[in-house]
Amino acid sequence: WEEADGIMSFGAYLAENKHATGEELERIRDQVRRRVTRAVSLAADLEISPRLQTAGTDAIGALMFSNQRVEKFDDREPEILIPNEENPRIKANSKKSRSALDENGKELPKARVISYRDALFEAMLHRFAIDPTMIAFGEENRDWGGAFAVYRGLTESLPYHRLFNTAICEGAIAGAATGYALSGGRVVAELMYCDFMGRAGDEIFNQMSKWQSMSAGVLTMPLVLRVSVGSKYGAQHSQDWTSICAHIPGLKVYFPATPYDAKGMLNRA
Repeated sequence: WEEADGIMSFGAYLAENKHATGEELERIRDQVRRRVTRAVSLAADLEISPRLQTAGTDAIGALMFSNQRVEKFDDREPEILIPNEENPRIKANSKKSRSALDENGKELPKARVISYRDALFEAMLHRFAIDPTMIAFGEENRDWGGAFAVYRGLTESLPYHRLFNTAICEGAIAGAATGYALSGGRVVAELMYCDFMGRAGDEIFNQMSKWQSMSAGVLTMPLVLRVSVGSKYGAQHSQDWTSICAHIPGLKVYFPATPYDAKGMLNRA
């Protein structure tokens, strides 16, 4: 097996092609040996790495979510292009009713009432103005307004590095969001359709959901993954995988039914 070992053969390749000397390669091997030995020693030391007592406790569950209210992850001033009150969509929303009924109890036309998408937009803009680390990205999030025009109006308020578009790459979207959250930032990533969560299955079900508990709470995951569900454009754009996500340890599933719920739940998340 040593003859076929990739590390050994690559070392031989470097030496044969004069990219590294035998002495340099041995120094690298020695450094790796010492690093691995130290890691194993620390892991085996019960004072430094005490074993988690899981029997009869909710120890793992307690580490799975931080359940903290963190308004912002940095004290910098958030980068906003215009004050929230000057945002054109906020101005338009101010003329709409926040009740479905008029003063006589009669149902108002939908165009005159704050919609589900309006409510989500308001929660997003509110949070962007509080947390300077917050970013959002996904397919057509900028300029085009995101899926179902939820983000229409955000482009006017946010610099490109806080709101930007991606390719059709669900795995990369979920993976990049996970990495950004692990690095200490707040992120709202969007998958245009729930149906394509399968393209990001490992990133969602094994990375996004697990790193906080796997790190014993040392790492946190301030991440919201927004997806749309329901009957839309045929068999591959109409599914609801909510129940699948609800079965995954480490994920919290929010399913707002009204604009009031949508704004409150997204703001809380």
